[in-house]
Amino acid sequence: MIRPRLILCSGADPPDDRRFTQGRKIVALDTLNPDSNTHLRIENVTDAFSQRIADRLVDLLEIATYVYTADCEASRERAWLDDKSAEPWSRDFLVCMPVRDLTFWTREDVQDALVGALSFLSSDKFEFQFSSLRKERPTQEYLQISDVEDSPFYGVDRVTMFSGGLDALGGALETVTGGGQLVAVSHRPAVQTNKRQREIFRRLRDRWKVPMMHVPVWVNKSGFRNESTQRTRTFLFSALGAAVAGVLQAGGVRFYENGVTSLNWPLASEVLQSRASRSTHPETLRRLESFLRLVVGRADFVVDNPFIFHTKTDVVVGIAGHGAGDLIPHTCSCTHTMFQPKTQWHCGRCGQCIDRRIAVLASGESEHDSEDDYVIDVFTGPRKDGYDRNIGVSYARYARDIHGMAEADVATTYNRELVRAAQCFEDVGETARRLVGMQKRHAETVCAVLDEQVRLHSQGYVDGSLNESSMLAMIGMRQHVGGVLPPKPEKQPPTAEAPSDSLVFRKTGDYWTVVYTNRQIALKDTKGMSLIAYLLSHPHREYDPLELRRLVDGTTAEPSTAGSAASIRRHQFTSTDEFAGEQLMDGEYREHVRQLIGQADVAVAEAERDGDPERIRLAKAERQKLFEVTAGELHSRDGPVRRFRDDSQRARDALSKRVRRVLADIRKSHPTLHTHLANCLTLGTVFSYKPDRDLHWLTD
Repeated sequence: MIRPRLILCSGADPPDDRRFTQGRKIVALDTLNPDSNTHLRIENVTDAFSQRIADRLVDLLEIATYVYTADCEASRERAWLDDKSAEPWSRDFLVCMPVRDLTFWTREDVQDALVGALSFLSSDKFEFQFSSLRKERPTQEYLQISDVEDSPFYGVDRVTMFSGGLDALGGALETVTGGGQLVAVSHRPAVQTNKRQREIFRRLRDRWKVPMMHVPVWVNKSGFRNESTQRTRTFLFSALGAAVAGVLQAGGVRFYENGVTSLNWPLASEVLQSRASRSTHPETLRRLESFLRLVVGRADFVVDNPFIFHTKTDVVVGIAGHGAGDLIPHTCSCTHTMFQPKTQWHCGRCGQCIDRRIAVLASGESEHDSEDDYVIDVFTGPRKDGYDRNIGVSYARYARDIHGMAEADVATTYNRELVRAAQCFEDVGETARRLVGMQKRHAETVCAVLDEQVRLHSQGYVDGSLNESSMLAMIGMRQHVGGVLPPKPEKQPPTAEAPSDSLVFRKTGDYWTVVYTNRQIALKDTKGMSLIAYLLSHPHREYDPLELRRLVDGTTAEPSTAGSAASIRRHQFTSTDEFAGEQLMDGEYREHVRQLIGQADVAVAEAERDGDPERIRLAKAERQKLFEVTAGELHSRDGPVRRFRDDSQRARDALSKRVRRVLADIRKSHPTLHTHLANCLTLGTVFSYKPDRDLHWLTD
């Protein structure tokens, strides 16, 4: 488990209460002094407009800079080493920071929006303690103060985030070819990145004679290169955009990212949790928009992504259509830029490099994407065991599976991810349809390119010259049809051999015989074993906790469907419902809470009565959200109050505890199976087993 961090910013003192400091690693960060370990050059923004930035926006930039640096300092990588796919649930950051606008940053709604955006973006826990700033940054003393209302960029529709990648180039072209004013804001983390961004912008400015300006802002850190995922970089990026938008009174901040990358549906374990970037996910942008509206003080401030329904190939086709194919070599799409040589910008191993290469080949623009720019050839280059090999074969498997599904099957298989994204738009149904269509186009393109690559390299299959760890070799061995490649197993005591196609999870006497990936283990019988066995034998089905407990344990419970007014009323709270606390301070408030929960229960029951799976799912999600929100409200009151729980919650917690105990036992003796189950089992409001391929377990 990664040790919790106490981040002391700008000379902040640690909290007096030892409960906040005990067990935490203290990390001191400073961006106010010339010799500081965190670098933020506010003058990159102020000099561009000869304008002093409002104190609140300076605070925002410093908060984002410190969060980004703290993210880079607390490495997840060591936790990934065991099997190249598992990681601890999250990191824990307590950030103590002095600010200029203390009244604003200590508001409850502001802190909730800030923490909510960061939590979804990073999967980490954040808490902030703000105090009054005692020392100002030197640059603020001599900046000129003048307005920018005469600028052609004042009141511009959007400030465009400009990373220097293919999608960012495509977005900039959409703006300049449409006659709009381009205000491109970039994060300058390193000299090479800055050089690349400036070169692309120079070429845009030379070719299209429309008003455009580039605002590259230097944000860097000294000595903190431990963490490569850097999930909070989007928060920093949006803060830079909001600062520029605040000066220009722009209508909002605009990201350009293709929809496949934005949604980032899970290919395999390597892209779950922290490795699954949520940088421009619709929910991320929605939360950032809510937070930034508070910061800039405008309810109409927008954070959007016009490319949400585009594939990477769509983006490249658009670039070529604007006559800018020659700018493709100046872009960089790789996620491993910090580790690449200066002469080669792409590793050829990561998902983004695969995406880029396939898109330029599919769009007929390969002449603008030299193979020499890749450290290894995307299709034929050798891949290391673990992540590199898994991401290559999983990428191909994902495209193969989606390509072979009907659109309705895609929507069903990825229902949870689809609903979460579509709910951020006004027309949920139409959005879901377009998102599924986009995924189908992407899969068709990938399969077509892979077919062509297999044909081109057919001789390598025949004469054996194709590297066995390459993406094409693994496809030739049909590894994209089977499961995620397991890591090389550690030496284990000899066990009985099982047939190569056996998947077994069944009870034999006082033990359970378990077979997975040709390896057999025996586990002692516990309550959780029968629960997992039931889920394995009913893949892709979702169960309410009470229903599942009844099915597995044979306990008496209310039916999961309700068809009458009387049965609907039984879902509402009665005087016998448990409050897991001593007393509520306000009887009227308690009754109000009961009514809200009762209304939520009725919505669930009515959806079940109508047999509408999607409504059932959404209603249950809303009900759970109400419990969680209510718990926070109760805790905010004075007195010894804790959240109350109903039968469904108790069943959920008990069943989840059973499963986690079994998973802990499995991890000790069969880590590959543990990884599979941890990724495919869902515990909580609903319970399910959803493997990424058709698996048939022997459980009887």
